[in-house]
Amino acid sequence: MNSFEIIRTVRLTEKGTRQGEKYNQYTVMADPRANKMQIRAAVQELFKVKVTRVNTLNVRGKLRRQRTKQAGRSLNWKKAIVTLKEGDKIVLTLAIRGRAANGAASVRRVAAETAAHHRRQTRAEALSVPGCRPPRGRPGRWFC
Repeated sequence: MNSFEIIRTVRLTEKGTRQGEKYNQYTVMADPRANKMQIRAAVQELFKVKVTRVNTLNVRGKLRRQRTKQAGRSLNWKKAIVTLKEGDKIVLTLAIRGRAANGAASVRRVAAETAAHHRRQTRAEALSVPGCRPPRGRPGRWFC
């Protein structure tokens, strides 16, 4: 697994913000198969910081139900609380296309530009490109 597969997102919550200010700890959402050593190496590679400690826990998915009698379940995931060396920090305020990024923005989106084939296009542009699909739900822009 590479670093982008191991670290899925950096979670930005009130509790995580307090931990970052007071204890220099950051919460990341990691792949459930990753161990502490892999998470440590991935954070050091992606954010160019020195990690002193990694605590992990597995979070069970919640039961979900939306307007049906059948209940679903959100996915199980692994939470990793990463403690950094004194003086290091991870800057979580980024701008994506002129807007402030929210805490759920994935590391992959922040680290790399959006690929050209995921660009939204008008119908006239999309008809000239093979492999484009129409939008689901409401008419408008096509996805290529």
